[in-house]
Amino acid sequence: DIMGVGGFVLTNYQAEMEEYFRSGEHYDYYEDIQDLEEKVDFYLCHPEIRDRIARNGQGIIEKNFTYENRLDEIFRIVNEN
Repeated sequence: DIMGVGGFVLTNYQAEMEEYFRSGEHYDYYEDIQDLEEKVDFYLCHPEIRDRIARNGQGIIEKNFTYENRLDEIFRIVNEN
């Protein structure tokens, strides 16, 4: 949802994110509290990088997560079973 409206995503590590997105290109993640603090400081000081990542994330959502694409995926899975 956040990426879909152009928001920047900084989250804890979640392996499933890497199925669709690349860290540092479409979103970013932190490994621990210290890493979170460092990345928050970094992105607050570098809004151009943060905004580029947010735009890239939104672009991936708009390209790959349309209703048509999602329905095609659902039908493909159903037909495999």
